[in-house]
Amino acid sequence: ATTLCRNVSNSNSSALNQNQSNVSLWGAALDISQAACQIPTSPSEMQMSVLSVGVVMRLRMQEYVNVIQRLNESRVSHALDLPEFSFELIIVPAYLISDCGNAWIEDLETCDDNNAIDGDGCSSVCQIEQGWICSLQNGTNETEGNCTAADGNCQGASVCTDINECLALPSPCHNLASCINLPGSFDCRCFPGFVGDGFVLCEDVPLDNSTKHRRAMYPSSHTQVLTDQSIEGFGVSISNHIDLLLVGSLGSSRAFVFERSPDTAWIEDPVHILHASSGFDGTFGTSVAIYSNYPEPGFSHAVVGTNRQQVLIFAWQSSALHLEPETMLEHSDAFFGTIVATSLQDIVVGAYGASKVYVYRRAHNRWPTKPSFTLTDAIQNSYFGHALAMTELHIVVVAPVVDRTYVFVKLEADSDGSWPQNPNYVLNTETGKSVIDTSLSLTDSYIFVGHPELQTVRIFSRSADSSWPTAPSTTINMPFGKFGACVANTDLFAVVGAFRANEAFVFRVLQNGTWTSAPAQQLEQSLHDAGSFRYRSLGYSCSISNHDVILSSYQDSRVYIHSSACDEGFYGSSIHYCVRCPPFSSSPLGSRSQDACTCVPGYYLNNGACAECEQSFYCSGASARISCGLNRTSRAKSQSFSDCIDNAFVLKAIRQSTTLREAANNITFLLEVNVDLPLEDSMQVTITGLTCGGMACALCTNSSDFYFALPDTQQSFTWSYRPNGDLVLIPTVNILAFETYEFSLCLRNPTVGQVSPSISIKASGIPFEQVAMKKASSVEEPLTVAGIQTSQITQSTASQGIRNTIRVSFSTFEPLLPGARLQLVGLFGTDELDGNVEIRGSNGVLDSSGSWIQDSGTLDVVVASETQSAVMYTFSLYLRNGKVGQASPDVVLQVLDESGVVISSALMSRGSGTTAVLFIASFTHATIAQSSPLPLADNRMTVVFSTDIALPVGVEIVFSGLVAASTNTTNNFRVRDVTGGNATDY
Repeated sequence: ATTLCRNVSNSNSSALNQNQSNVSLWGAALDISQAACQIPTSPSEMQMSVLSVGVVMRLRMQEYVNVIQRLNESRVSHALDLPEFSFELIIVPAYLISDCGNAWIEDLETCDDNNAIDGDGCSSVCQIEQGWICSLQNGTNETEGNCTAADGNCQGASVCTDINECLALPSPCHNLASCINLPGSFDCRCFPGFVGDGFVLCEDVPLDNSTKHRRAMYPSSHTQVLTDQSIEGFGVSISNHIDLLLVGSLGSSRAFVFERSPDTAWIEDPVHILHASSGFDGTFGTSVAIYSNYPEPGFSHAVVGTNRQQVLIFAWQSSALHLEPETMLEHSDAFFGTIVATSLQDIVVGAYGASKVYVYRRAHNRWPTKPSFTLTDAIQNSYFGHALAMTELHIVVVAPVVDRTYVFVKLEADSDGSWPQNPNYVLNTETGKSVIDTSLSLTDSYIFVGHPELQTVRIFSRSADSSWPTAPSTTINMPFGKFGACVANTDLFAVVGAFRANEAFVFRVLQNGTWTSAPAQQLEQSLHDAGSFRYRSLGYSCSISNHDVILSSYQDSRVYIHSSACDEGFYGSSIHYCVRCPPFSSSPLGSRSQDACTCVPGYYLNNGACAECEQSFYCSGASARISCGLNRTSRAKSQSFSDCIDNAFVLKAIRQSTTLREAANNITFLLEVNVDLPLEDSMQVTITGLTCGGMACALCTNSSDFYFALPDTQQSFTWSYRPNGDLVLIPTVNILAFETYEFSLCLRNPTVGQVSPSISIKASGIPFEQVAMKKASSVEEPLTVAGIQTSQITQSTASQGIRNTIRVSFSTFEPLLPGARLQLVGLFGTDELDGNVEIRGSNGVLDSSGSWIQDSGTLDVVVASETQSAVMYTFSLYLRNGKVGQASPDVVLQVLDESGVVISSALMSRGSGTTAVLFIASFTHATIAQSSPLPLADNRMTVVFSTDIALPVGVEIVFSGLVAASTNTTNNFRVRDVTGGNATDY
């Protein structure tokens, strides 16, 4: 057997391992260890048992045919063909490493509960399942027989217990969700009216009907009234949690439990009436608290306080509430029971006469009669416990005599955590004077403290590090009655009662976590007469959830409920039963029946359903459908008369493909109308002004003269191009409103440049006003042909060798884009050397300097910003005149594109006379003669000259070199114009 193992492993094992996804060698005989054969093991793969000497295969996929095929390969057969062993293939499912289900934990097992079943804590492969704890029970060991786990080496079937994740604190669920324990797991379910996974998200999504919740605030008028007029003081205290409402009274020994139906509103008759023994008249229900373990009522309970130093606890067992108290808490401390609060596992009772608060912790689903924890501020007569509130993690207690509010934080974050005897935080609620009346409310994020005598409410916000700051984040003051007589809050909303003003105010938190100091709503009720007394007790006691504001008016024996209404576009009897309005209809906030659903603007009622408002009509909503009138139209789903417009081309764009002269120019048109044009209306569209030099352009004379691109390449019009430059279009299909039609006409540009002609469009059949078409390109107007429209160049002086100001003016038929170049060619006769010359007066249209080349007389200037067609632009530069007279040369203005290709050129107008560019003045004739060569003789000097410019008055003519003359020539100098005979003395 050893030889077989080594032979197969070392020599030919690769033959078996070529297809590892199907088969691998387990190999073995009775005395071969897995280590010796180097066989890997994996508990996730099927294990095979050795039943006899031979070869054992472990299968990863049950492809037995493939196994046999592999074993028949020559190399494998040779390896197994040993004289001392006969070949035998054994494939039998079993467990070599461990035997799960035998009540014995072996090797890779983490538990063994004597079965191989999933879902009981120990899985079918003997692994502890998530959400369970497994331990050993007393069993046996192999040598000693019966034993206990403490003896060591003792085995017995595993006992697995489900972990109740719902007891963890903080809760593993969202704060607006209930935790439901399940075998080996748990589930989180959002409270009614919220949606989300329940674990990290529970939110309002009013536009999704599955949420059945609202975006808007509470209705200003109450939606329900709960009352029992036979009982005095009905509603003196109230407590609401999720789907349960507990109402206390002063005039009886009863308290009343109301329930909210999941698909309707609050049931107006109490579902349970809690009774107390005799002796509680007038005191039963001084304070109340209720906890709902929705949707499973097993841990739900109601707490009723009295001023008889007793507190009664009523608990649900399964789904039934015991109407008699399950437990009675008693204590001799003064005012024990006048204030109570509760959570899932704890009940808190104030005894402010002794400045103490007692916490009772439920154990084994029973409430103890002795307190589990005692809280105090250790200050005598502080009235510690006059007001209190609690959550699973916090207890807040007010000691009004010393102006302090204490926060106690549970020591361990689970349901078994203890409460500290001393407070963790002391909040600054100083009033400046002794104020006893205080109201209190909290969540794990916010604490509200009301001082009705001061008409003040302070709000404390928990910090990001979970600590509580001593100073309030928001302080609210309102001059209404006893504002702050009651406070109640969630993490989204808060209500503050103004007792004696018969009002209450709703506040809401902002997205940044701060509370508004101004109320979002004001709730009030009419006053009820009782003889001459007008009751004003609304706001004495209050409660709030994200669905309901509940206000008591105990002197009226009434409890008013303001339930959130269905959002706009929904209707229903309550927020929990909202139904979306039919398609294209909506309803006001708070609608209760489908009759409130009316067609939204843009639709109208047609045969019992909302239909889309057609073109040329407008529909303001409900059943209205009104025509726009003659020659006017509108888009479909128009809502008002302002949506009606005159029939018009809403898109009338035109562009071209080239500005080059004599080039084939594809003129593209984009048309869109605001009204359907059916064929039967005999519509004709005319585009005028498609001219070249005032007459029709030449067609390109090829097959693509006219073609369509949108809405498809099929021809939508027949066309004709007329001698006056009009393009006439006749539809061949129904032209649809607001559909874009694109087509092109190929025209040949003229031989000379031109400015875009005035192009307009009109229609007949259905009247359309003639309007100008708009260019669809930012480059140039359609049928603009490149060319220089005007160009002129002048100078400031004709004097030789003088700095000359050259002034240039030009306009072009087409706009010039940045990067194009202007080139002046032919500026000969200057003494200006090569280099850059300053360009002045272009106002940023041209670069500030140009390139000058003297030999060719060329100036090159780059366009800096886009020009406009047919607009005159001017600039100037300085050149120095030469010292030799000359006539004005011919100067050519050229426009070049960015690549240096000449687009257009023109001979410039040069001005006249001395303004003619680079005309340099000179003497055209100059001679001098004398009358006598004799010494001391009178000698008449005769000078004859002419110039190529007129000499204005004041010009000096200087004769240089007349030396050695001895006679004064003053008053005998005469100039005679030999051509005209005029004589002038000088």
